[in-house]
Amino acid sequence: MALADRRRINGPLTGTTPPLFTSTPESPISLKSARDIRPVFIKTSLTPPAHGSAYLEIHTSTLKLSASVYGPRPLPPSAPFSPHARVTAEVKFAPFSTPGIRRGYVRDNFERDLSSQLQIALCRAINTAKYPKSGVDVFVTIIDTGSNAREVNEFEILTAAINVSSVAVCDAGVEMVDLVSAGFVGRDAQGDIVCDPENVMEKMCLVSYMAARDEITMVWTKGEMEGEEVVKMTDVAAETAGRTRGVVSEAVKERVWSLQLGGKPDVKMSG
Repeated sequence: MALADRRRINGPLTGTTPPLFTSTPESPISLKSARDIRPVFIKTSLTPPAHGSAYLEIHTSTLKLSASVYGPRPLPPSAPFSPHARVTAEVKFAPFSTPGIRRGYVRDNFERDLSSQLQIALCRAINTAKYPKSGVDVFVTIIDTGSNAREVNEFEILTAAINVSSVAVCDAGVEMVDLVSAGFVGRDAQGDIVCDPENVMEKMCLVSYMAARDEITMVWTKGEMEGEEVVKMTDVAAETAGRTRGVVSEAVKERVWSLQLGGKPDVKMSG
């Protein structure tokens, strides 16, 4: 009697046919006008280990982000005394976030640039004087960009990161002077300003804005523009951020209702 090789995984006795996958359907034609903004969905408290968390998804786009906030928590004893809280922000692409390319686990220059801009936008909105010698750490993970590495819209990603981080900071119970929301605009080939553009444009402007205080926390521009053109695009971007403020506020109110009333079904919020 022949002994069976138990360590070898034998293949099938007959031939097999490889699976055939259908092609990805084409994206639907967008009917968004120049002044419209795309609806978004925001949900809080999806990461239990974190003190606060939020998830954001943009309609008509596959962009998906999650934000986790840890803090305020005390700094190490070796850290020098600071009368204000230290706010840090980190933006990281998931390895599977970009179709056609696998991103590394070490942050590159593009992710460091987004992280520094996010930190600037959040520092002015958090009441850092309330938490001396403490730290508030914000981590944003881009789950899906929906585009290849050459067509990543950094303005769209940073805008979504600011909005989802603002909700996550509120979910963590960190005191803020005001909710911060972001909006971005671009100028098309005809010279018209487009709010929340779906494609990358040569001239773009992003603004993080606190509507209740009427205060801008960060401005980020791209392209060669004159002074009047920068002012015009900044005003429209601030107006877009103010309209997005309603989405951020609804997400925070939904979280408060769930804590007071013992739960509330998910709602889809649009700008």
